Amino acid sequence: MNVTFRKLGLPFALAAFAATAPSLAADNTGTAVAVPATTVALPAGQPVPHFSAKGPVRLDVNFYSEKDRKMDQLRIVKRSTVVGTNAANVAAGVALAVLGAPTAINGHAKEDFYGDEITDAQDKRKLASPFLVELPALLDQKIIDLADDEEGDAPSYKNVLSIRPVAWNLMYNELTADKEHEDEYVLRFAAAFSKVLEGEEDGFLRKARKVERECQYVSKPQSLAAWQQNDYDAVAAEQKRATQACIDQLAPYLSAFLGIDSNTRIRAAKLNCKNTFKQCVAGADGAAEPSERKKICKQEYKQCVSTDVKPLISMTPVGQCKDTFASCKAAVFEKARAINPDQKPPKSEFVPCSTEYKACVAATR
Repeated sequence: MNVTFRKLGLPFALAAFAATAPSLAADNTGTAVAVPATTVALPAGQPVPHFSAKGPVRLDVNFYSEKDRKMDQLRIVKRSTVVGTNAANVAAGVALAVLGAPTAINGHAKEDFYGDEITDAQDKRKLASPFLVELPALLDQKIIDLADDEEGDAPSYKNVLSIRPVAWNLMYNELTADKEHEDEYVLRFAAAFSKVLEGEEDGFLRKARKVERECQYVSKPQSLAAWQQNDYDAVAAEQKRATQACIDQLAPYLSAFLGIDSNTRIRAAKLNCKNTFKQCVAGADGAAEPSERKKICKQEYKQCVSTDVKPLISMTPVGQCKDTFASCKAAVFEKARAINPDQKPPKSEFVPCSTEYKACVAATR
């Protein structure tokens, strides 16, 4: 097992000293690194997966270093690995102080580690990283769906949407867990996305503007034995949930990545529903039963808003906040009805919903 400390500017002898500790997934700044998907080293005998985007935006899964090729397969971050490495870091820091070096080595969080290789899996495909195929495929389809909604010809994109692997591992849940829970692990999946805005490029005095977002999924903890059961079936199932959760977190920002004006599209959809409603009401005046026909018009209008407008709003960051707020309020009402069906909950019960909504909106800015 090897540890790699990057960008520390330390003497060669210290680098040799550090080479006895476990592998890390990030440098000392916490920045994860990664390798072209086409160069990922899968188990012998298995073909290298290759994903080619069908949509208008080229997707690039960035694996930059040889070390990070390990992220093509699930790895495990054990408590002993993290504690042992941090102990080595402290010792190295003391050695530097004795030598009069100005830089000390700090401890690393468990999220900084690649983890160790999982050697007991029979079918390595169950441990395969979502970065290889599943994540870019889902993202590509989302982009296709969004681009197809545009009127006229589909836009052409020059700049690449970059996907940077951050984490794909089983990770111990708590450092100081009691005896009953010390063997619990969570599945962690994290990715970073970035794309330079169309028409932008780096200049001599300024960097090109870009959209940057991240996603992270952490499963519920369960014992290592539960993850290992039936040759890691639980990992294969959780991988699908993790990938979908990541895409769902990114979806509200896709319009920004693609340079699509969401507000204009929403206004156009609302206007279309209103115009259709007006035409329906105008035609109802000559019907045999005008009032009944107008009721139908109202129902059709609500349906139009539900199918054409609300999905567009939900695809925006603030729209996601509104959906979460509505779900929170519904949960409060449901809890109140279970206790007393005839009594509405007091306003104070909705305060947590409002607080969460305000924080959500603030985070989108």
